[in-house]
Amino acid sequence: MFADDSKMYADITDIADITRLQAALDRMVQWAEAWQLKLSIDKCCVLHIDNSRQFSHQYCIRYTPTLSVIISFLLSHTVVI
Repeated sequence: MFADDSKMYADITDIADITRLQAALDRMVQWAEAWQLKLSIDKCCVLHIDNSRQFSHQYCIRYTPTLSVIISFLLSHTVVI
C-alpha cells in the first residue's frame, strides 16, 4: 500500500498558513510511517496558484525539498526544483 496519492489543500494568506501547511505535511509523514505506508518523495510536488508570489515557500517532506510548479495569475508558469 502506498500513501503518495494523498492530496492537501491550503489557502495561504499569511506566514502562519505556511507554517500550518508544513506542519500538516510533517504530520502526514508521521501518519504514513506509523501505518508503514511508503511515501515516494520523488513523486511529491507542490502546485502554487498565485497572483503575487508574496508567500512563496519551499515545502519539505522528510527534509527533502519538493518539486514546485507555480502558476501565476496571468497563467504563465515556472518550475522550481
